Amino acid sequence: MADVVIAVGSPSRPSRSEAIAEMAVRLLNMLPPNALRGKWVLPVATGATPAHFLSIHYSLVPVLVELGARKILGEVFALESQVTFSPAGGVEVAKAVEEQFIESLEEIARDR
Repeated sequence: MADVVIAVGSPSRPSRSEAIAEMAVRLLNMLPPNALRGKWVLPVATGATPAHFLSIHYSLVPVLVELGARKILGEVFALESQVTFSPAGGVEVAKAVEEQFIESLEEIARDR
């Protein structure tokens, strides 16, 4: 069983984000209480503007805490313009986003 969970959200595009939000809600509703007990969770989200960053704090983090997450790591937020998808299915992120991921991974390594 995993010790670290990455929770992903994308609040910015109405049609896509509604589908993702609905899928996330259905998934979270299927989880038993305390499903994340003892887990470290890294919230990750994309958004069209920096204002979407707040969705992590007001929507995602409270649910993760309710599910028993042991520690919520520093969030990783990327503007949609900082993420590129290749036709082959690969994903590239801007250097600033990569640095956010590295910081979170270093936090896990330090605290474990």
